[in-house]
Amino acid sequence: MASKYDSFWEKRLNVISDLISQAASRDSSSEADVSELVECGKRESWYGLVDVSSNGTNRGEMVHAGSLGSIIIRFGLIKSYPGMKFRFTISQNLKLQAKRLVDDEQKNEVIVTNKTHVQPGFIQSEVNQFDGNEVVLRLPGVLATLSMDAWHAIVANEPEWQHMMGFLPKYGFGPFAVLIMVTGLNDYQLNQRAETGYWPPIRLMLEKLPPPANCQTLLRYLDPFYRKERLEDQKINRLKTFLDSRLAQELWYGSAKAIAREYLAIWEELARVMRQKMEDKTISFAMKCLGLSLIMAGETGFDASDLPIPVDRRVIFFSERIGLLNSKSPDMIRQAWSVVLAQVRKKNPGVTMIHLDSLIWQIAMTNSEEMIRYFARLQQDEVGKKLAHLALYGSGKPFPDLREQKLSMEPVHILTGREEKIACFIPCCSSKLDSGQIIQPTYHFSEDVLPETWSWLIKGRNMMSNSIEMGSQATSALHLYTGALYRVFAMQKKQIIDLIHSGRLDLYILSAGYGIVHAFEPIQRYDAMLKEGVAVLWRKQHLENIIAEQLIRSKPTHVYGFFAGSKNWYPAASSYRYFYTEGVRTALRQGLTSQAGCFYRKNGLGVQAILGGIGKAFSDLLQSDLNPEYAAGIEEHGLSINAVEVGYERIEV
Repeated sequence: MASKYDSFWEKRLNVISDLISQAASRDSSSEADVSELVECGKRESWYGLVDVSSNGTNRGEMVHAGSLGSIIIRFGLIKSYPGMKFRFTISQNLKLQAKRLVDDEQKNEVIVTNKTHVQPGFIQSEVNQFDGNEVVLRLPGVLATLSMDAWHAIVANEPEWQHMMGFLPKYGFGPFAVLIMVTGLNDYQLNQRAETGYWPPIRLMLEKLPPPANCQTLLRYLDPFYRKERLEDQKINRLKTFLDSRLAQELWYGSAKAIAREYLAIWEELARVMRQKMEDKTISFAMKCLGLSLIMAGETGFDASDLPIPVDRRVIFFSERIGLLNSKSPDMIRQAWSVVLAQVRKKNPGVTMIHLDSLIWQIAMTNSEEMIRYFARLQQDEVGKKLAHLALYGSGKPFPDLREQKLSMEPVHILTGREEKIACFIPCCSSKLDSGQIIQPTYHFSEDVLPETWSWLIKGRNMMSNSIEMGSQATSALHLYTGALYRVFAMQKKQIIDLIHSGRLDLYILSAGYGIVHAFEPIQRYDAMLKEGVAVLWRKQHLENIIAEQLIRSKPTHVYGFFAGSKNWYPAASSYRYFYTEGVRTALRQGLTSQAGCFYRKNGLGVQAILGGIGKAFSDLLQSDLNPEYAAGIEEHGLSINAVEVGYERIEV
């Protein structure tokens, strides 16, 4: 059955045929008005393009453009032009134009299916010169023990992630990818450190402005910032070169899936546009930024295995510090780290240079004790001690028996003797990693724990069993969830575990699949959201009463929730905050004497940004050492992060 778009183009075969004839004779056609496309459906953007030749179509990711290509092939509109390839572009203001692609343009395609990627020269060179290097031999074994959960936390701790993430939901993926790439291209020779003097002021400047309509608007937004930077003329020229390019234009309207598929081709084209080598630091870093944007958008399957490390002073310093090599040659350093990464990937193929560079950049300038504390926060203590050992002794001394070794260091978090016991509730998320990582001792709800409501909880879980992926690895809930909220406090998981072990904190997760789970409870992957039929199911199983009984029996002094939705019952929307609020109110009516409240989205749009803001509130509460005054401060002043305002509301009977 023909779609609405197919029918639309079929009625305009004569117009399309005329455009093809014009393009065949003079390379580019006039523009034809196709504004009636809006009657076929609603779209955020009408921009689209499709390439058509006798071999078929490609690039038609947008459905209305893909339909155009299919109709051209089906009705044989280019049969009279053998060997020619045409590009049909639908502009944002709904004008259709055809262009004949000549050989050079076809060779320089950016987002083209099945493009052959040419590896940069340093990858093709011999690397066996590092075979006798002890650090090259030992370092991969240390890094390969890092879990992907830890690598995800490391990447999410990058300043470009922390400060730019909020623009993804605000701009949409294509414009966000262009933004993060162009700022990555100019991240060099800075006035101040990147984490304090580059990414934060760019974020603060852009937060005051509406989303840019196109590349030229973004150029106008960023121009004033770079006029105050070192090498201002050079950086403004780079800004214009990239934003005026066809590459930037196509990325602007590209989907995350399409850009992920053509990641290597984009790398090659970026180097051509900027007239640089693919392995140059700024090109490599811009591609790292693009990779980060894809990961933020949930695309992790792109091929970044050949991406070289961006060689800056931190990478040079750290390479020398651990005895990897004594050369400051960028080529030698790139080769050495490429060899290290290749060995790490044999055990953990999910690791790319994006992950490795993020780690090196964050720990390069730390002293040994700071390095150990950094990895302790990731629950990777042994890795921290071994890297600290390499930093102290290089390859000249074997690793000690770390089971016996006690390096001098302060605790990651000093627990006080205060008697407050805090219960925190957070929502589950769709992004999950069943790593099999189990926190001991495990926690399981049971009839002994919930004698009055256990039958409701177990019945609800049984009814949701069809959504559980039974073949997945059981993983402690704290480690299973990896979404936007969880990424914000990923570096603080060790602190959370210590606080729970100390008895000062209980962390519960409201789960569409399990109802309520403790952070230490091993659970499996599932596919469900706490809304619509699932929310109705849990309401019938009295989830609010289950929450209330747990609170009454555990007797916390303070109860905090961190939720984005409404506290009222709207079954069509997410109901996490509703169940939490009603559960707390029920407990208070039944005698709970806790101070209770909820951190919630007060203002701001965008799911990722909102969850990031809620996660920041939880992270800051941890940073405050669970100080009850933190909630009072947010209640009075609010918390603004990435254009989202988080408030705090007390819950009373």
